Amino acid sequence: MLYQLTITDLELSDDTYREDFSIGFFRSRKEAEEVADFYLTHVKGFCDYPCSFEITERDISGQQVGENGEVFIVVGWNLNEDFNEVDIIESPCLISESQASAVLAQMKDQYHRTEWTVQRWTVGRAYWREGFVRCTD
Repeated sequence: MLYQLTITDLELSDDTYREDFSIGFFRSRKEAEEVADFYLTHVKGFCDYPCSFEITERDISGQQVGENGEVFIVVGWNLNEDFNEVDIIESPCLISESQASAVLAQMKDQYHRTEWTVQRWTVGRAYWREGFVRCTD
């Protein structure tokens, strides 16, 4: 089991869309909570705007991930009229790129999505380290 940390910008989210930042995958809920606390108090954007976090338990398909291991996630989505990602679907955590390629082919047959990607994550690494800034028109 891995724990995926996602931080949401609440002001830019509503009932139809969530402005989510996937921060990373961690070996324990406690580790994910500590990273969330750090982001919400120290990292630009996350500490400047009202944000919340969610920790999701994620199954691993196959063997256990090694100490410095990587996991792969197949993600499919559509774009709405504002070019936001919607109808997002994700695979379980996969332990190899070849396994991810096979799952990608299966998911493309099963689901109609316009966009697809295979994401590679290093377990225990926090992404979006530089934070974010909002662009104004």
